[in-house]
Parts: sequence; structure tokens; C-alpha cells
Amino acid sequence: MTLLTHISSIIVTLVTLCIFAVLQDTQLTASNIFSALALFNQLTVPLFIFPITIPIIISAKISTKRIEDFLNSPEVESVKYTDVENIEDENENKDAELKKQNSVFGLRNISE
Repeated sequence: MTLLTHISSIIVTLVTLCIFAVLQDTQLTASNIFSALALFNQLTVPLFIFPITIPIIISAKISTKRIEDFLNSPEVESVKYTDVENIEDENENKDAELKKQNSVFGLRNISE
């Protein structure tokens, strides 16, 4: 990745100068080349950062899609609660008890 970031500014400069020469159908003069190099020198930092931003943009796009899917998902159905008075006692262990002794909790007479 670092090799790509270091040579990207050189490659972009060379490609741009070649395209300019082909499209203008003239030879490149020293003034054109030095003007282009001065311009690309100012673009060095953005061209250095560009290859680094590609994975960040891809991750952001994936994250945005996940958030969009989450927000478009159906709502959770409401849960129906039962009052404590309406619950039938289904505990078979009528003699089960909770014991606290010296701040230690224990259960007795529990059968499965």
C-alpha cells in the first residue's frame, strides 16, 4: 500500500502529461512541463491520501447499507405481559425454600 501511495503522484503526473501531449497534438515545452509539475506538487498530499481513502469509502458504504437495512427492518412485536395475580402456581416443590445463613445463599429440597 505504501508503494502505491508514493508512486501514485508520479504516475498521475506522467499520465496527465502524456494525455495532454496527445490531445493537443504538440510537443511538450519546458514551460508546460514545469507549470504542470508545480501544479502537481501542490496536489502531492491529496494524491498521497487518495489510495488510503478507497478502503475507508468502501467500509463507509457497507456500514451505511447495514444501517439502512436495520432502519428498514420491521418493528419488534410488542410482548403481552401477564399480571402476577393471574399466574398459576406450577411449582411442584411445595416444600422448597430459600435459605440465607452468614450471607451465603442456598437452596434445599429442590427436585427435578
